[in-house]
Amino acid sequence: MQEVLPGHDHGNWMMVIKTTAKAPILAAGLSSHGVDTRPMFYPLNEMPPFGDELESPVSKDLSEHCLMLPSSPTLTREDVEYVCHCIINVINATP
Repeated sequence: MQEVLPGHDHGNWMMVIKTTAKAPILAAGLSSHGVDTRPMFYPLNEMPPFGDELESPVSKDLSEHCLMLPSSPTLTREDVEYVCHCIINVINATP
């Protein structure tokens, strides 16, 4: 993380995790623990305005395995530790 200067708040945005688990499964598990997530951006080639003629395997893999985690200048260390604990528990419980 970038250093936060004294008298300033961080503006960390879009903390993303990439796992071997499918993102929707991880998102559902985290939601059951009260942790909100958002899917990472969808590949442009899967959006109707852009068509699907082009294959984009890297974008597809990232969209399937990445989640954006909670981010806010008001998150405490305890909040971050709770989210990390939940991620570990959900991944370990996922077949």
